[in-house]
Formats: sequence, structure tokens, C-alpha cells
Amino acid sequence: MTRILIFSLVLVVPALGFAQCGDQLLVSDYTANQVHVFDGCDGSYLRGLDTQGVLRGPQAIVDGNDGFLYVVSEENNRVVRFRRDDLGYHDTLISSTTGLGGLSAPTGLALDSNGNLLVAGFASDNIVRFDRSTGNPLGTFATLAGAGLDGPDAGLLVRMGQLYVPNFENSTISVLDLETGALDSQILSDGSPRLNNPRVLVSDPQTQDIYLSNWGSSQIIRIAADGTRSALAGVFRPSGLALDERNRQLIVVSDGRSAITRIDLETGESDTFVAAGPDNPIQAATFALLLTSGEPPQPAVSASQWIVGDGSIANGVLRIDTAVTGAGTVFGAQFNASDVELVPWGALSIEFTDCNEAVLSWESTDPGIGSGGYPLFRLLNNGGQALCETNQLQDGPDFSWIAGTWYGGNDRAGEGILIDTFDANRAFAAWFTYPPAAGSAQ
Repeated sequence: MTRILIFSLVLVVPALGFAQCGDQLLVSDYTANQVHVFDGCDGSYLRGLDTQGVLRGPQAIVDGNDGFLYVVSEENNRVVRFRRDDLGYHDTLISSTTGLGGLSAPTGLALDSNGNLLVAGFASDNIVRFDRSTGNPLGTFATLAGAGLDGPDAGLLVRMGQLYVPNFENSTISVLDLETGALDSQILSDGSPRLNNPRVLVSDPQTQDIYLSNWGSSQIIRIAADGTRSALAGVFRPSGLALDERNRQLIVVSDGRSAITRIDLETGESDTFVAAGPDNPIQAATFALLLTSGEPPQPAVSASQWIVGDGSIANGVLRIDTAVTGAGTVFGAQFNASDVELVPWGALSIEFTDCNEAVLSWESTDPGIGSGGYPLFRLLNNGGQALCETNQLQDGPDFSWIAGTWYGGNDRAGEGILIDTFDANRAFAAWFTYPPAAGSAQ
């Protein structure tokens, strides 16, 4: 009975919010050759990150989830590592000494699916892959000729197995395969609102929307999952963006004003988070990263995620090749079925080994999830289970006995899979689970 209660409670308990704020906001200042550190809760200025004088024209900052922050330094062609725990200088990982592999004036930075560094060169119109442990170049990932890169800027975005690259000079966004660098598609400047010198992209994991700092038109643009665009707010010459998921706000910095703005993602209303003045040393901000002083904050009870799909059963294995998850609307009275969007998630398979046990496997298009699997057990002894054991139906041809609720045992109580069958060898599965931890896609 305990197992049933645990599974049921997670289905009905609402998300309770995050622990008390302990954030720090890092802002790259190109002109000051510094990364400024602000208190992420009250906006007060704390310190400069670079105490060694190693940065010249800092751009992108990435949390490597390996104990280091990686900072791109454009004017001296470097990528510099700082320790995440105390924000101290660690080393200069990439420079002309280690080899640049054809990179010039680096701006953007991301991690590929194997943990290697992808560094964009603004002047060289390319992206070069580097070994994260040694800093040695591993070859060209993408170029102007192959991927339409033209002044790739600081805000690279990794999302669902793809790398989004804002091209400042030709006002497009190149969407590349994260494994190969091949051009999957390109978001052109034409459309409304028109792309005009895009600089930084961030993705909202809750809605799947993408937010863009459109520098040339002094706009923040929202790109929905279906590709439609809308203007969220106006900010003079916006550059860096940081998503505050807890407060549902977008933090915006600019290279044309020292003030830092916050925008409500639901209403588009803005306020000043850090005002211009003697306590704010920003001269020309290019990038922003919001991080916590310790472990990233986690919800007391995480938001749920349903992954659903149907497929065929053969040799005791249910295969779902096109599982999806939902986005686009909200809970309660404001729910609108016409806004629901089915977002491709990946593939699932469930191998039924006997009447009460199975093995779940998955391969997700989300790099924060990847591939994996674990054993499943029948949660409730229902009529299908009794039919299976009485008639020894494990090998078919009638697989109606697999219908019911399955879960991963006490170690995975709080998530589970609901299965229903139709026709002789087809089934629908709905997996109740949770999104990946914040930042794990990077």
C-alpha cells in the first residue's frame, strides 16, 4: 500500500517553489576587461572576477558543471577558467600557446554532447572544437561556408541536440547538429519582428520558448516552439540575457547603458534590478550568467513532465519511436487546448520479461537526458496480470495483459508508466517523470 500512496501523492502535490535565493549574477564588461559579480538577490555589487588581469574583452561565460566557470576573452584570443566555488582564477585553458585551430576573436562558448568546448570566432566566422581537459583544438566544427556563420556572437544555445548560433553580421540564427556541426536550418532575418544583429539566445525549459537579445532594434524577442516571433519588451542595445526560472524573469544587460533590467516573462513588464550610479561599475556589458553560491537551487517538489506515445509490440518489446512531451499552456482555468504543443522528446522501449517485470530504455533528443534505462515492476495486480499468469501469455500473441501501472520500484517511487493496449499488438504509454536538473543540458 505504501508504494501506491507514494505514486499517487506525487501526482497531486503542487510545486512548492525554490529554496531561499543565494544567487550571484556575473556580467561580462567588454570595455572594463572585467566580469562584475553582483548579488543575485538584491543586486548589490560584490567584486570583480578577474584579479590577475587575464581578461581582455570578456564575452560568454559558461558553467561547465565540472567545478569551473569558462570565460571567453575576445581581444587576446583566450578561454579562461575560474573556480566555481570561490570564483578564483584557475588557469588560461585556451590561448595562442595551446593553439587556436583557426579561431580569431572568440565570443560564444558551449559544450557539445561529449563535453568538449565549442568556441565561436567572431572574426574568423567559424566554430572550433577544443578538448576541455587540455585546451587543445580538435578541429573545425562549423564555418561560414557550411553553416552560414557571419559574426557568431556570444550567446550560443544548446537545445534538444542542436546548437543555435546568433549571427550578428547577417542577422540570422544558424541551427546546427550538435554532433556534426551540419546546418539543420537557419532562422532568417525576414519576418516580424525582424532579426537585427542578434546577440544572445536563452531557452525557457518550462515553455520551450527561446528569448533573443535583438541588439539592432533594441528589442527582446520571444521565439515560440512553432517558430512564431513576438516582441517581449524594449531595452536599449540589449546584449546579455540570463533566465531567472524561480521568479519567471529575464535579466537583461546592455552595452549601451550600465543599468540591469528585469522583465516579467508573463506580462513583458520591466523594472530596474541594478541602477546606474557610482555603485555600479558596468561600462559595456556583453553577457550575463546567473548562478547560485552553492549547488543550483532545486524545487521542493519538482515540476512534473509527461512523456507519451504509442507503438507496436513485437517479441515482447513495446517500441515507441516518436515519444513527445507537452508545452504551450498553463494549469487551471487558463488552460487552453489550442495552445498545446507536442514537443519531440525521443524514443522509448519496454521489454516485458514476465507478467510482473519489464525493462525500460530510452534515447532522448534532449542532451540533458540522453539515453538510459532501468527495471520496471507492475504496481497493481490487475486482471491482465492474472490472465498472464493463468494462460502464460508473456510471449503473445495477445499482449492486452501488459495494460496497467508500472514503476521502477522503491528507488524510483514518485514516477511511473501507465500503459493501455489497443488492437492485438499496439499500446499507448504515458510516463510520468521529471525534467533534467537545471543546467544539465550544458
